[in-house]
Amino acid sequence: MQGKEIKKWRAKSSSYIIFTNHGVDIKRYPEIIEYLRPFKAKLEQRATSNKHKWYELQQPQTGIYQYFEEDKITWGNLATEPKFAFDETSSYVSAPANIIPTKDLFLLAVLNSPLCKWLISLQAAVRAGGFLEYKPMYVETIPIVQAGDKLKAPIIKLVETILAAPDSPDVTRLEGEINKLLFALYDLTEEEIEIVEGKT
Repeated sequence: MQGKEIKKWRAKSSSYIIFTNHGVDIKRYPEIIEYLRPFKAKLEQRATSNKHKWYELQQPQTGIYQYFEEDKITWGNLATEPKFAFDETSSYVSAPANIIPTKDLFLLAVLNSPLCKWLISLQAAVRAGGFLEYKPMYVETIPIVQAGDKLKAPIIKLVETILAAPDSPDVTRLEGEINKLLFALYDLTEEEIEIVEGKT
């Protein structure tokens, strides 16, 4: 999945990756071996070819790839507004996109809120076209309010409704309801809300 395929709330990949880890049983994937065969000579010239089969990855990131296969929140590094998506499709994400391996839909709500955008805008560089840098070094500073399950539940339910139909015309209204609940949890005053929403 590429960064441009990550939209707010949902991401949809239109491409595939051949992930042939060391020790893969290639006989299970005859179409893949045939696809790779024209590149065999070049693949055999790689620096570590004596340590792996010609069709295997040279340096698979074995410490992290399993996180891609889990449910996760993902986002790209540049956006004009928060565009954090929930992915349940075990998609692999290419740089400069990022992931948080979690099913926490409350966290997703916070990250997609105007509060997140405002906090990021206080730290991140602004690029041409009003794009902000949503780099992990900035995202990780977003304060997540401590709230019990009872207070989180209505927000999570609204997020689930959006995820079920992310292209629905109701999304804007649902986002408004989420933001009101989040502003209350963060104990923001009316004046603070106007600042966060860019009205002041």
